[in-house]
Amino acid sequence: MTDNELLLAISELMDRKLKSELQAELQPIKDDIRDMKQRMTNLELHLENITDKNI
Repeated sequence: MTDNELLLAISELMDRKLKSELQAELQPIKDDIRDMKQRMTNLELHLENITDKNI
């Protein structure tokens, strides 16, 4: 294996490791955003129901 091939292999391994660690760190944020979207949807539906009842 040449030096360039070895460097490329190391680089690819590091990229995969960093990507998996980043995904693990981002998952709680993604979950929070998903939950916030659901809460917003519920609030919008609630407000629509209140508005429709009062008309």
